[in-house]
Amino acid sequence: MANVEQLANLDLPVCLLPDFESFPEANFSAAFRSTPAAYQIHEPQILVNGDRFLSLPFHIQQAAIAHEIAHAICKRTPLQLVDPDWGIRLSEEIVADFLVCSWGLLDELTEERSRSYGARYCEILRMWPRQADFVRQMTVWYQQKLSGQARPVVDHGGSGSMHRSFL
Repeated sequence: MANVEQLANLDLPVCLLPDFESFPEANFSAAFRSTPAAYQIHEPQILVNGDRFLSLPFHIQQAAIAHEIAHAICKRTPLQLVDPDWGIRLSEEIVADFLVCSWGLLDELTEERSRSYGARYCEILRMWPRQADFVRQMTVWYQQKLSGQARPVVDHGGSGSMHRSFL
């Protein structure tokens, strides 16, 4: 990732914490408590969820950190993916995943996302080089998710979602 132009001049601290239990979000979100890393908006940095992160295979750790870096890029630049026909903007979460794929971590990301978002989401991630197809298919998937039609896979052994932007 050293040659990724979007990362030029990015200074983003990473803070290893024992867990995420001290954050208010932990009181009402099991997904937040189990997420391996999170991008902190009000004081830009990546927070790493200690034991949770360290329990993951190294290649999944790489994808998790890259995903959080992608959130920082989304905040730094007005990067958006918008379906041209419907005018629907994809969520920053999806844009971050798109960036991670473009940075060469598609396989690492889809391994995690297959557990948390399901096979169809991963099929669409694999379309990232064909941006128009990616945006159209992901827009459909995202609208189905918002309407409750696309349900993520419940991972009882769980990797949790990689991202939680907060504060």
